[in-house]
Amino acid sequence: VTSSQAGVDVQSPSVSYVGSGVFLHMWNADDGTGADRLQVSTSSSSSSSSSSSSGVPGIFLAVNVVLLGKQVEGAPVYYGADRVAVTSTYLLTVTSVSNVSPSVVTLAEGTIDTNGSFSSVVRLPNLAPGTYNVRMTGEHTNGATLELTSQVTIDAGVFTSIGANIPVIR
Repeated sequence: VTSSQAGVDVQSPSVSYVGSGVFLHMWNADDGTGADRLQVSTSSSSSSSSSSSSGVPGIFLAVNVVLLGKQVEGAPVYYGADRVAVTSTYLLTVTSVSNVSPSVVTLAEGTIDTNGSFSSVVRLPNLAPGTYNVRMTGEHTNGATLELTSQVTIDAGVFTSIGANIPVIR
């Protein structure tokens, strides 16, 4: 499925399976204005569409595998929601799983606006060597808690592994 528009320089593409045969496509695009824009679309096995018009409500998280071997500090984490519960809250955290007493760093938190959708990017802080869970939590329109977790490993300030998103519905 081709998700981006012709003539647009696409960077850091990512595809995540969100369930029910639907995939979420995310990429950073430079349309020539000098401003990078996060783009999102959904697709199924037979079609592709804008995230604002169809697909399965949910959250998304991308710590892109192209970052392997690259510096952690300042690395982008793309996150957002598509038609989730209006005025529900979301939380994006990084939790150390290497320590006996894990430390949790909140990267972003907020309330979903009246259309139930948003997309954003945050930059990672400097993280000590170890393994971390990058986790996005939000609320589905049916009231269930949605959670996506990508586990990353860091050594000497660079990513040595970036895991796929693991979804949890509660």
